[in-house]
Amino acid sequence: MSSNKLVNKKERLMKAIPFQVIDTEYNGRHISRAALIIQGSYDKITNNVFYQIDTGAPTTHIFSGVFGEVKKGEIKTVYEDVALPVSPMQGIGAHYNQEQINVVGIVGMDFLTNFNGSFGFDFKQNAIIFECESNVWLDYRLIGGHIYLGGVKVNGQLIDNVMYDSGCSAFTIALDCDEPPSSFSEKLTLPGSFGETSDVYLNKGEFKIQFGDVEILFNEIAESSNKYDGMKVAMMGNALLDKMVIFFRNDGKYTVISK
Repeated sequence: MSSNKLVNKKERLMKAIPFQVIDTEYNGRHISRAALIIQGSYDKITNNVFYQIDTGAPTTHIFSGVFGEVKKGEIKTVYEDVALPVSPMQGIGAHYNQEQINVVGIVGMDFLTNFNGSFGFDFKQNAIIFECESNVWLDYRLIGGHIYLGGVKVNGQLIDNVMYDSGCSAFTIALDCDEPPSSFSEKLTLPGSFGETSDVYLNKGEFKIQFGDVEILFNEIAESSNKYDGMKVAMMGNALLDKMVIFFRNDGKYTVISK
């Protein structure tokens, strides 16, 4: 590799990539911080093209049927030096529009780790970042292209298998069984990526969520029967991270920095 290419790679890792945080509506319910959207292009199409940033998706793909005949192409972000070949995913479902945003596909974990493997989300400036300093680092596991956070506690109780999914909003704890919990405030049936649905049971109250020495007070936690990578999982979305930073190093360490 030439010295120029090494310099270019170092320079682009210093450059944050801006994203938008959008809300959505489902069955009359407002869902805040439901998705992270990045502007880009597909093949030679550049007009009003956006992708959803989804750490719950191992691979980057285009929604089938968005551009007519689906073919293999290349996506690029607003920065020309951040590009990745991508194949279409059939049966993913239709794209959606919100506030004139045309979401045509998913930017997955393969895109986010395409450079040095370290990346994060700065919700103070709403940008993907590639460098971060912190005094406290916790362990995470990468299984099946999904991120599982260690050291997460809810009201002092350690929670296993917490998957960070930037494609959702709520903080969800896994049910011990497939039956509904004995008590809950509200039941929601939410859509999934491939046309399936899942039941989520909301509980309102005061919950203290800890990441090492960082404590976040939250007023709503859900329970569901989410299963990924052959195990029941808890899931953490974007609602919890308002004005915060979450960063993943390529050595299996992560940090959460409070506002």
